[in-house]
Amino acid sequence: HSSSVAPVAASNHVETLPIRFYSNGFTVGDGELRKFENNEEFINSIKRGEVPNELKKSNTSGRQIEVSLEDRRSEECKRVTLVFKPFAGTGHVVGLSGSAQVPFQASSASHTNKTVGTPDADILEKLAEKSLKTSSSSTTIRLRLPDISIPVRIQLDLNRTLTDVRKFLNENVPSLQTNAFEFMEPPSTKIKREVEKGKICDTNISNSTLVVRRTAYT
Repeated sequence: HSSSVAPVAASNHVETLPIRFYSNGFTVGDGELRKFENNEEFINSIKRGEVPNELKKSNTSGRQIEVSLEDRRSEECKRVTLVFKPFAGTGHVVGLSGSAQVPFQASSASHTNKTVGTPDADILEKLAEKSLKTSSSSTTIRLRLPDISIPVRIQLDLNRTLTDVRKFLNENVPSLQTNAFEFMEPPSTKIKREVEKGKICDTNISNSTLVVRRTAYT
């Protein structure tokens, strides 16, 4: 006769904390608008599928927090005066709202694939294939990004340019959103902006590996 049931009501209560990404920044819950470039550690945690330390430190009640990511990058957030309110709970789950895909998909304003700054490599590869590869005449270049440990394989049409890739990174990698980065051919050859405008088929970078390096200027 199993009548003893452990009290699990408290641990089963999941509180959803929405993180909304806008064209000009992001918000946490009812908090103020925050800029991507000032919150790289926060964004990087989300990219790894982790609850940011900032939110963990705010947890006090033991409740589980599910972080819901919402892509509103087609909108500009007007809210700039509200103060960030720490929430109570123990967040260990990063949940994705909508169709379980991340914000920062260039062509979509709906809830899309997982996160900012740098989504993980798999997500970026899928986003790139969807937005940069539209024909059978394609190639692959590998990009070493500042926030991802493994090279990201970017499939793209041969008539695309590195300028197209730059735009893709602007829109999908928050830490590169300022456009302050450059492409490098290992070990240390910088690719000039005018070269970026040339079609991939007219350059020697098809099937090559490039390093993306942040700079202090655009």
